[in-house]
Amino acid sequence: MDSPIARPQLYSIDQLRGFDPLAEGASLAVYDKSVFEEATQRVVQNILKSYTGYFDIFSELLQNSLDAIDKKAHAKPKNFSPRLWVTIDIANRLIRVVDNGTGMGPEEVRFCFRPNVSFKNRKEARGNKGVGATFLAYGFGSIRLSTKTQGFAGSVRLVGGRQWADDYTHSYPRPKLEVEDFSVPELVNELSGTAVEIMIPSNTRPDLGWWNASTAEQWYQILRMTSRRREEL
Repeated sequence: MDSPIARPQLYSIDQLRGFDPLAEGASLAVYDKSVFEEATQRVVQNILKSYTGYFDIFSELLQNSLDAIDKKAHAKPKNFSPRLWVTIDIANRLIRVVDNGTGMGPEEVRFCFRPNVSFKNRKEARGNKGVGATFLAYGFGSIRLSTKTQGFAGSVRLVGGRQWADDYTHSYPRPKLEVEDFSVPELVNELSGTAVEIMIPSNTRPDLGWWNASTAEQWYQILRMTSRRREEL
């Protein structure tokens, strides 16, 4: 008889409330801390400038999901059926990608948005430079990360990342993680997985209506052709 499946525990989510993914140097003097924070902002700005393509947001979201699925499949869990859901909401300028891959623990959530941090160790991984999640978190209006493993489930949101990154007047504080209720319908019957939802401000690329795609099949073909082109390059 199979042992009962452990229900995700939510208590660890409080460790993430109000956490600043870029925080370091808390013991520095006020002036030194300011210098450090400005240097951190420049690092983020340089990462954002390195992404120039309309499809970069899709590439980062999809390759992260595929890497998580591949990692889980590599462990050969019983009765695992890989799944990936993509939602493109043009009216609300929102992109949402859900996978039933390995999921993330609280420490991974805590530091995944920090530049040059990567938790991918497999050589087959599509990305392991540690800049993609920084681009997603600080390149747009907001990001909501919901993730689930057998021992953890939680959701956090980072709001105003791009606004802070583009600010040269120190008018906007660096955003911190906000804790939200975990609610991912696609993962109800899954042991693990991750959902990432990004809101794109009106003055930020990509313009989701630019390609005039209005059906799931049209978007599938666009992303499929773009993925093939990137592999050829």
